[in-house]
Amino acid sequence: MCRRWSPTANGALLVPHLAAGSGRATLLYGCYAMFGLSLVASLIIITMIWSRLAHHGSSGTTRVPTLWIVLGPLGQSMTAAALLRTNAHLAVAPVLASSMNTFAVLYAVPVFGFAFLWAGLAASLTIRTIRRGLPFALTWWSFTFPVGTCVTGITGLSLHTGLPAFRWAAVIAYAGLLTAWLTVGIRAARGSLSGDLLLALTTSGPPGRHQRLSVHSGADDKWDTKPRTLPRSAGIKASHTPRSSRRLALATGQMFVSARPAAPAPIPGV
Repeated sequence: MCRRWSPTANGALLVPHLAAGSGRATLLYGCYAMFGLSLVASLIIITMIWSRLAHHGSSGTTRVPTLWIVLGPLGQSMTAAALLRTNAHLAVAPVLASSMNTFAVLYAVPVFGFAFLWAGLAASLTIRTIRRGLPFALTWWSFTFPVGTCVTGITGLSLHTGLPAFRWAAVIAYAGLLTAWLTVGIRAARGSLSGDLLLALTTSGPPGRHQRLSVHSGADDKWDTKPRTLPRSAGIKASHTPRSSRRLALATGQMFVSARPAAPAPIPGV
């Protein structure tokens, strides 16, 4: 997983290096515009992910760690708001700078609450998947970078409010970040040296031309255990075991073929 680059947070760091005047103010307002752009887009995607979890549940596979990516835009927006607040007095009038200072705190505190909720949800799903068996994959890097953005965001919130609660929250998040980095780094290095991680990447190609398919019988509401083969052009994604077919259909919305052929249409006048 690559780190999400935020022009808002990085642009705020450039404000003090510009000459005082319209250029510095333009950069500050441009950063706020990109802040709104990325925030609204992130809210749309997070809503879609939440709806997917509510209606279909998690996949229960190596994709579960990617749920932690949601913390990325949340923590990065908190960081951006804190940095923009810090440098606002250099570019705008004191009245606007005071309002931006207030906005940074009023925005970061609610987002911190939702980030805490999402972290608990992602942690519970991750622990459940680990108990069932979660093999190492490159998706484990999702434990690191999104949590890092939350560390910087909570740190900025603790500096602006001065509350010990946010300071301890930043320390706990930083400790979790270090643990995740060490765990994922060691596992990734071990898998790369042994070749298992690279072998998994090279062998995980597209499915073959013919795939195994579990067929549903509408008569007795059971699944036929006899595998079927269909060409890839049929557009039906196959499952590997009959028992998992129904769960896969509910989770992904895939269609399954009925084992009983459809009754012929009645002939008029007969």
